[in-house]
Amino acid sequence: MCAERVMFASGKGRCAGVLYRPAGTGGKLPVVVLAHGLSGTRLTQYDRRARRLVESGAAVLDFDNRFVGVSPGEPRQRIDPLSWLEDLRAAVAFVRDLAGVDADAVGLYGSSLGGALALAVAAEDPKIKAIALDVPAVDGLRLTPAPVTQRRALVSALARDAVARLRHRPPVTVPVFGSIGSGAVLQYDTEGFWKAMDELEDLEWEQVRVHASHPETGEWRNEATALELLNIPRFRPARRAKHVNCAVLVHLCEDDRVVPYAATRRALERARRVDIRSLRGGHFAPFHGDGFESTVTAQVEFFSRTLA
Repeated sequence: MCAERVMFASGKGRCAGVLYRPAGTGGKLPVVVLAHGLSGTRLTQYDRRARRLVESGAAVLDFDNRFVGVSPGEPRQRIDPLSWLEDLRAAVAFVRDLAGVDADAVGLYGSSLGGALALAVAAEDPKIKAIALDVPAVDGLRLTPAPVTQRRALVSALARDAVARLRHRPPVTVPVFGSIGSGAVLQYDTEGFWKAMDELEDLEWEQVRVHASHPETGEWRNEATALELLNIPRFRPARRAKHVNCAVLVHLCEDDRVVPYAATRRALERARRVDIRSLRGGHFAPFHGDGFESTVTAQVEFFSRTLA
């Protein structure tokens, strides 16, 4: 397997990532582009999934969105689904222009927020050949990341961030993952996220559960600017699922307390060529242990078949 560091333009900034190619292959390759979940970077399980997806015979682009990980941009940790959607579109355009890549054989992988991004791009781009989604957060209005009683802290942070912006001060940030009562954006099922992080080799905690680094995949920070989170409830690509004409593989978790299982299944069943599979466990079950192994094995087979 060959790995090449790349950078491409998106909006007024740039995204940095790695393009993986299978070793010893000739001709034009199909390609899979990865879309990350909320606050996700190459460090948080995506790089190891990218390396496995190369087994499908495709090139794989794994990149950090603007403002997070190794990608430049200020303010840091600005996580806006609309901005990340722009980044994914730019990534697709970038790989289509690469030498040695088949522009008519582009697939997408996305999990959680990244699954919503992948669905949105597939709905608007008829040339996308296949998408694989893990626990996709396709309807921001239906998400339940934390108890209702805990949302007051987030509303307070949003208000303080709005005032800070008006006064030209640094943005207010909030934790993305935390326990019940922590004031974090996601408080349900987070033990699964930490299990996934614990499985990563050579990861170093600069500050435990706050800031992690890795010599190859960069960094991850457990924070997000508050004001941009207002765009999550308004991001609802589920309403366009019927416009997705490509092959779709979905893994949903029956015990997911963040992405509602039944409502998400109903929404995705409107796609024309969809295969929906169920897992036991919470929102992060596809990212660690047997859940990671079963989902990535299915996705390797899926992309091998649909992008061939």
